[in-house]
Amino acid sequence: MMYDQKRLHPVAVLVKIAKAIKEIIVTNIFLFVTNIGNIRSFLLIGTILALVLTIISSVLNWLKFTYRIEENEFRVEQGVFFKKNRYIPIERIQSINVTAGFIQRLFGVVKLEIETAGGMGEAEVELSAIRKEEAEQIRTIIKEQKRQIAQGEAEQDKLEEGKVLYKISFNELLITAATSSGLGVALSIVAFLSQFDEIIPYEKIFDKLEWIVHASVTMIVILCLIGLIIAWIISFIGVLLQYGDFTVREEAGQIIISSGIFEKKQISIPIDRIQAIKVTENWLRQPFGYATVHIESAGGGSDKDVETILFPLIRKKQVKEKVESFFHLTINETLHPVPRRALSRFLLRMLILSLLIAVPLCLFFKPWGYLSLILIPFALVLGYFQYKDTGWYLNGKELTLSFRVLNKTTVFFEKKRIQSLELKQSYFQRQKDLTSVQCSIISKSTGSFFAVKNLEEKDGMEIYKWFSRRSEGQV
Repeated sequence: MMYDQKRLHPVAVLVKIAKAIKEIIVTNIFLFVTNIGNIRSFLLIGTILALVLTIISSVLNWLKFTYRIEENEFRVEQGVFFKKNRYIPIERIQSINVTAGFIQRLFGVVKLEIETAGGMGEAEVELSAIRKEEAEQIRTIIKEQKRQIAQGEAEQDKLEEGKVLYKISFNELLITAATSSGLGVALSIVAFLSQFDEIIPYEKIFDKLEWIVHASVTMIVILCLIGLIIAWIISFIGVLLQYGDFTVREEAGQIIISSGIFEKKQISIPIDRIQAIKVTENWLRQPFGYATVHIESAGGGSDKDVETILFPLIRKKQVKEKVESFFHLTINETLHPVPRRALSRFLLRMLILSLLIAVPLCLFFKPWGYLSLILIPFALVLGYFQYKDTGWYLNGKELTLSFRVLNKTTVFFEKKRIQSLELKQSYFQRQKDLTSVQCSIISKSTGSFFAVKNLEEKDGMEIYKWFSRRSEGQV
């Protein structure tokens, strides 16, 4: 087994220098012919400097480039000033190509390229100079480990059948598709079709639809409604394909999520990397008691920070049982509300927002722009529900925050997962003894932030003091 780190053959330095010399020659010919800025006199100095830098960088890169096979992964570590680690799971490797250029043949070595399913036809890893025997050894080890992994997965599937945490039913899949805010899916499909303008005669289609420009407003409204219905249908089909056969399993300290009908996707998230549980209820699902559960995770199967859907559709009353079955977190459903005097702030903010939209429409798109005034009562209703759905709860070492933008969101944290917590108070909040609390956790490339606005000032201070007590005895 290749558990020890290995370096490329020293010939790799010559290969890199040869590539650089080729580029330098091409550049010099171009500059000599064009004589840009009378640069010919500096070509010799520039060429010598470029060669020196190339030799130095080639040697340093060779010294810092190592590779090995360990724990069912092909691992590459490289970088002179900034270290870069690349770990490729063996099961993702699609092909191994071995070739030999002039320099490799001259010194009896070969070039080995590893391609993966997501490599878009390009090599994921290139070992520019290794011995033939070593290339064959790598091939043999990877082939054997892929066989063992495939055999192990088949056996594991049989062992883990009783550990399924969630599997979407056909009825739940239909409800998920019907109530999904999936307009983005439809727009993505439209954008995808736009790439085939050489095949699809868009110009002829648009010429035939030119009459729409001269149609009445009523006809345009009807066409817009038809367009929305078509977008909903596209979204419906897209969600069915995306979440078909959606299954969640717990296995060896990991949550394994698989989904998809035509394109099967699977991700693995270590349970100890979960930073928070987020429950969202959109305006279509909430009246029927359904919610969507997300995982905020610092790293997953792709070694990237992710927010992942754990349960696309679940009864709100089942969230507590399902989450607590695998994650050491108490799901609290009773929250402390914000004070009554905070209601005016929620209503005023939504009123101002609706006026910023409606007033320009009324001024510049008369008379139909006046229809935008209907946004005002809707905005006030939304402001009221934002007030009703804002709350918090402390339970020992756990914090729960609830808020609404359009959809209601409830986030459950463990104290040790919170990276920072701060209080914010505007001038107008200070006049009413109100404050806002914002929590941040490690998730996504820039972190995730969750804020609840217009809490009672003393409640905000209670949360802040709870977080500031670091020792276990003070919790």
